Amino acid sequence: MSSVEITIKVPEELLARAQVAGIEIERYTEEFLALLEREIRRREAGQRLQETAEQLRALPPEMKPSLQDIDEAVRSARAEIAAERKIPRKS
Repeated sequence: MSSVEITIKVPEELLARAQVAGIEIERYTEEFLALLEREIRRREAGQRLQETAEQLRALPPEMKPSLQDIDEAVRSARAEIAAERKIPRKS
């Protein structure tokens, strides 16, 4: 995988405060990349949700799922995600 170098301009005041606090901003590359990855995933999920909504709207009335069907599907998906992450499920 190739990479791109990015230069980030940090306001002098913020840099000075970080230095006084003993923070080396160069060490936060991984955190920045994780933040970027989360934002990408959030936007991709939003796009998939929009596409799904459009597909549901295009269905003939007799094929559209009920609110109960949708609720059950959401609960099932959340349970699967929680099981994968081993997060306790909320009732």
